[in-house]
Amino acid sequence: MKFYEAAKYYYTGGVHEPGGGLAFGMNASWWGSLSDTEKAILTTCAQEEQLLSHSEAWAKNGEYMTKLVNDHGVQVRAFNDDIWDAFGDASAEVFEEVRDHSPLAAKIDDGFQAKLREIGGTLAKFEGTFLNQRNRVLGLS
Repeated sequence: MKFYEAAKYYYTGGVHEPGGGLAFGMNASWWGSLSDTEKAILTTCAQEEQLLSHSEAWAKNGEYMTKLVNDHGVQVRAFNDDIWDAFGDASAEVFEEVRDHSPLAAKIDDGFQAKLREIGGTLAKFEGTFLNQRNRVLGLS
């Protein structure tokens, strides 16, 4: 799409990373009309597509980032803490608005926030440490 022609800076750590999410939705009555086998097939296909899409993004991100930098002169930058704090404040406002929508929305957000903290803490302690140390050993910045 040649975004590099309009934007010479790539801000890494995008809030959509490590990959965009996919969604597969349908009318509840249609879903309810399906057999258990049909539901299992559709569920498995959706899960597989998510896995493949995520894996492809991980596999190709480095290749395309190299092209952006080396072939098109794009500079990679990172947002400072003030920007991240503003992102956090804005997202907290959105979550509050969603929570205020209904008791069901609040229940869903409670579960989401609990998982977000559980997964985030685990990633920071294990995968984050491993990636940082592996990159340090390999001389990657």
